[in-house]
Amino acid sequence: MNTPRSKTISFRLPIDAADAIQERCEQTKQSPGEYVRSIVLDSLFERQTEAITEAIGSTNESINDLCDLLLAQQLVLRRITFALLTRQETVTKQDAVAIVAQIFRTES
Repeated sequence: MNTPRSKTISFRLPIDAADAIQERCEQTKQSPGEYVRSIVLDSLFERQTEAITEAIGSTNESINDLCDLLLAQQLVLRRITFALLTRQETVTKQDAVAIVAQIFRTES
């Protein structure tokens, strides 16, 4: 059984609104159905686009917050690593700095 690809929706409008639509239809050379359909679909897609844009912005903020937290945690780990290395008298502070830099190096 085939499912319909579209559905008819009808509604009543005040006469002045219907007249305004008719004027626009004459200007755009569209039928009232085509004109109103384009307005409705544009409005729906615009709202969806706004919602998606808002969600992307919120996600980007969350990612930035997580990056900040990760950087803070990395700093803590660097300090702990340095402290553990220098606690052993076999590693100098200069060597510990080099080791920490090697362990936590980031590639660009």
